Amino acid sequence: MEQRKLGILPDDSALIAQMNEQQFEYTQPKTAREHVYMKFWHPLRRHDDQLFALALACYASKEEEPFITVLPMS
Repeated sequence: MEQRKLGILPDDSALIAQMNEQQFEYTQPKTAREHVYMKFWHPLRRHDDQLFALALACYASKEEEPFITVLPMS
């Protein structure tokens, strides 16, 4: 992760299956104040725990850029 690269072993069939089986849809807002979100799910009797663990690990390794830069006063 330090090199910003992700390797998935080709014999990790459970993770690869979870990646291929994951489904999603965009939600429809019911009011003008609601936002559109993505809803994820997996097929019945299947799992997505390894996929979401991988996604959380990738998200945690992100380096956020600051929204505000504070400059010293001269």
